[in-house]
Amino acid sequence: MEILVGPRSDLSLSSTASSWVDSFRNLQSYLLDLPCSSTANFSIAGNTLHVEFGSERFKELVSPALRHLECAHHSADTLTVLLHDLATAPRAAEFLGALSMTGGEMDIWLVDRPDLMLIVQRQGRLLTAVDWRTNTAYWIVPDAASIPYIERAAPLRLLLSYWLGVLGRYLAHAAAVGTANGGALIVGHGGAGKSTSALACLNAGLEYASDDHCLVSVEGEAAVHSIFGTGKLAVSDLGRFPSFIPAAEMNHRPEGEKVVFFFDRLPSIRIPGGFSLKAILLARITGSARTGLRRISNAEAFKAIAASCALHFPAARLRALGCFNTLARQLPAYVLELGSDVYSTPDVIRGLLDETLDSKGMGNGCKVD
Repeated sequence: MEILVGPRSDLSLSSTASSWVDSFRNLQSYLLDLPCSSTANFSIAGNTLHVEFGSERFKELVSPALRHLECAHHSADTLTVLLHDLATAPRAAEFLGALSMTGGEMDIWLVDRPDLMLIVQRQGRLLTAVDWRTNTAYWIVPDAASIPYIERAAPLRLLLSYWLGVLGRYLAHAAAVGTANGGALIVGHGGAGKSTSALACLNAGLEYASDDHCLVSVEGEAAVHSIFGTGKLAVSDLGRFPSFIPAAEMNHRPEGEKVVFFFDRLPSIRIPGGFSLKAILLARITGSARTGLRRISNAEAFKAIAASCALHFPAARLRALGCFNTLARQLPAYVLELGSDVYSTPDVIRGLLDETLDSKGMGNGCKVD
């Protein structure tokens, strides 16, 4: 059965979904036969993503954010993703044209079937598809160069969120930092200080998995998994972390947009695949000079992290909510009361993690894939 989810109610949902599915199936064999310019494998949360780039331009724009997870081989259960635009797949133009529709630039349409998923974005100018029968995905845009600046910091995010959610790894709007013995998930609304706090921790030598989006899982012990090896910071704050400036991508940045750091440009930085979690921190900017901590209830922590359910499609939200609930029940939670001295934040987090380790008597390494 086709399920079409989208922002408009004036479409015949069943016939529209069936039409899109039939059109894509007709295009699919053509896409599979297209040559690719190069390939790469990435190990994300213990699962392999095999990417076939239709052009080197795609590789230049998509690979940097994932390069810290690059691996040599892929296994039988790998998800293969084919990346193409209309220069490498000209016959896709008619299909994308048929998807064109009125509506907002940020509207998302989803066709969800047991054998096939289609995601239509940007008024039909971006198609994501996953054929679950063959574990093959497709990502098609009119022009590789049209990938927006900020999306280069988190490429393929919807596709990866959907695929990894099926496997029990759920996307969270959170930063994650830590030590060799485990880390903390930093949650909070946009502008709460997650990115600045995470980058301050990275600058101070702590482990860094994310400043904005990461994956969490609760199989065995609670864990966080890195997905994008990037960071974002307001232009006005660049002076706080001068050692990161060589990683900043300044070209094609829209006015008013945060600067994106691609940490693969800094050989001194190694971003791990992930680590176990020991605490949840709710970022909150205060008027104090130095950063502090205040214990909060599991219910408050759950409320904060549950907002990440909005990142998931309806079919996955209940599973994601269950994961976040387990996470909030398992881990101690605190408000990270951020002071104006951002350099005090890493010491506060490191001290908390050391206390958590001592109180539980755990001294073995806790890094995970």
